[in-house]
Amino acid sequence: MSEGRSRILERLAAWHAQIDGAAGKRSRALGDHWRCAPGCSDCCRDGLTVYSVEALRICVDFAGHFENWEPHPPGKCALLDDRGLCRVYASRPYVCRTQGLALGWIEEGPEGLVEWRDICPINEKGLRVEALPAEALWRIGPAEGKLVEIERRWDPAAERVALRALFDSRLRQRLLGTAGSGPGEEEAGGA
Repeated sequence: MSEGRSRILERLAAWHAQIDGAAGKRSRALGDHWRCAPGCSDCCRDGLTVYSVEALRICVDFAGHFENWEPHPPGKCALLDDRGLCRVYASRPYVCRTQGLALGWIEEGPEGLVEWRDICPINEKGLRVEALPAEALWRIGPAEGKLVEIERRWDPAAERVALRALFDSRLRQRLLGTAGSGPGEEEAGGA
């Protein structure tokens, strides 16, 4: 049985809160190396896409604001204001909640499994990412799987939406006007 829009958005908001807690622990583990702060928007680039359920959350939480906002000029994320601050920070997508963290992932290579690590260049100064303890790394894979699960409850096709496209009123109307278990379906009564 599919879930209604309000239940899906509650599920997504709760998951975003969990991500914030886990990401916060990892940013604190970086100590003085953590330099991300309001106005730091080096990683906020154009072309970023998110699942439709995260686009929906932004549209619901900021309904009415898009008509008064101008998108940030091309090159940077359209959702930034003229000071480089995120206008939808409270509802920002998963990828934005984990930017800047020390990342870790496993890939299979010709000689077996290899752990890869990376970190935002702003937070890397004076840090040896390869020397970080495992608990300081954001592991790529597990959280993304949970996001896909939430997305598929909303939109089985797992549509991706460009953040800049949220300034198109037709897309917002489609996202806001299509509910139920995904785009094109009606809201389930009493969901």
